[in-house]
Amino acid sequence: MTIKSVLMTMALTAAAAAVQAQSDRVISQKEKDYNVSYHEPDSMKALAVGEKFLKDYPVSKADAKDDRARGIGYHRVYYNMIAARPSLVDANIKRFYDELPFLTVSELYYRKVQMFNLHKLAKPEELVGRSTTLINKLKMFQGHQPADMADLSAQEWEKRFDGVYFPSLLTHFSILKDTKKLKEAEPVAAELLSRYGYGIASFNEDYVNYLSLAGEKEKMMKALQSSVNANQASPAMLEMLKKDYLAKNKDANGFEAYIESLKSQEGKVKLESEMKAQMIRKEIPGFKVYDSNGNLVNSKDWKGKIVVLDFFSSWCVPCKASFPGMKMAMESLANDKDVVFYYMDNQEHSKDYKTTVMKYMKDNNFPFNVLFDNEGDKGVNNEVCKLLGVTAIPRKMIMDKEGYVRFDMDSYYGSPTKLADEIKIMVELVKKGK
Repeated sequence: MTIKSVLMTMALTAAAAAVQAQSDRVISQKEKDYNVSYHEPDSMKALAVGEKFLKDYPVSKADAKDDRARGIGYHRVYYNMIAARPSLVDANIKRFYDELPFLTVSELYYRKVQMFNLHKLAKPEELVGRSTTLINKLKMFQGHQPADMADLSAQEWEKRFDGVYFPSLLTHFSILKDTKKLKEAEPVAAELLSRYGYGIASFNEDYVNYLSLAGEKEKMMKALQSSVNANQASPAMLEMLKKDYLAKNKDANGFEAYIESLKSQEGKVKLESEMKAQMIRKEIPGFKVYDSNGNLVNSKDWKGKIVVLDFFSSWCVPCKASFPGMKMAMESLANDKDVVFYYMDNQEHSKDYKTTVMKYMKDNNFPFNVLFDNEGDKGVNNEVCKLLGVTAIPRKMIMDKEGYVRFDMDSYYGSPTKLADEIKIMVELVKKGK
């Protein structure tokens, strides 16, 4: 018997032993009751079933290590009780406030505040009370590692807490700003500035709008300039700077140079270096698709042009979040006849997706040349995506005049001005043939 076959036999034996041990494990009554509580489908019964579980198995007497081994999570029981009936969410948060586990608070804030606010499922005025209550509860865990997190080191717990608390605080600040609760927003802004500086464009926009509402024009201008310096600004923020610039100057002729002067020179050099390091030269197959006007577009006809191809979908939040930056890039390169932009809609599931996509473009003033991927798997428009190996979106490809892909980048990290600069740098590097 070879060494390879011996090792394989040992591995199979160990796997079989593990399966046997799992099958031999006695399912405890607590486990059974937990599964009943956690998976209760009837929202009218969920609260009562959860309360019975907590009464029969008090948290104070729980063995956290054994519970983890058995897949028992008290935080899931609490979440199920609170979230089962939407009309009682706020009342139940207050009812169980003192005993809520960290993970329950975390999930409640994400699902019932952040997602509601992001997708406009509720008005800020309807969310501000819930947001405040949950943020205050989260704060109680700061520096106080709960018993059910005892398996984490102090550093791991701090990282886990920060990863929940500060993103939640960003949403909370936005809601406070939108509801004009300026006094409550002030210490939150200070805490976020201490944590992030001017490193997040969405917060920067919220912050300058908060300062505008507070009548703090001097601070607002400083925040605008600092945001541009960090290359973390939005089109709306640039418009605010432009308005101030026009008030001090006769016209806007020098505005673009002014904006460039505000940006960190070190940041510019670093960004160009990062872009250079990502250059590739990849050949891709040709394809034909239809645009939003029903015209057939053949990728082979793009030769002689530098093409910026942006893959998106109507359901993709980061795809749509990147559009303001893409629009800025388009506008800055509008006079360059060698550069064209296309936006490839793909991976849609609804029947009327074309109408949905074009309505969104019109409503948000995005004058994009939209292409629609061809039907592929199971009626989904993903044929070209599969052909080009596009699995994750947003995805941006920059092609040179010979049709080779020189940049192939996914994700979007939240800064319109930085994205616009990235596109401009990539186009310039392609022109130079670096």
